[in-house]
Amino acid sequence: MRKVLFAIMLLCSLVSCGTSETVVSTGVNLSEYEYCLLGTGVTSGDADVTDIILKVENILPEVFTIVSKERAYYLVQEGKKVLTPDISVKSEKWDGGYSYISISFRDLSTGRLLAVTKSSGQGMCTK
Repeated sequence: MRKVLFAIMLLCSLVSCGTSETVVSTGVNLSEYEYCLLGTGVTSGDADVTDIILKVENILPEVFTIVSKERAYYLVQEGKKVLTPDISVKSEKWDGGYSYISISFRDLSTGRLLAVTKSSGQGMCTK
């Protein structure tokens, strides 16, 4: 679980020059989730911040095994837990405006919201 929470905080640090917050659903043990399916959740953002979305997606394989849609549904049928992230990045302006990143993790089988992490900061403070 610590590894997962660390990854979530690392994701927040992509733009966190200000504040960040992570909330985990009651009773959820994120360490039970070994697999992640990308591309099924809502991924949104301005065209000029797609690099931040890519950075988020590049961090996820350090914590989860990324699987295809077909493999994910097979794993769910086997009783394995698979999550899928919804990633949203917004930026007001490049020079001094605020940037916002929000990542929601959902259980692929149930659609249940497992955890949300969000961060905001002034300027594009990617590290």
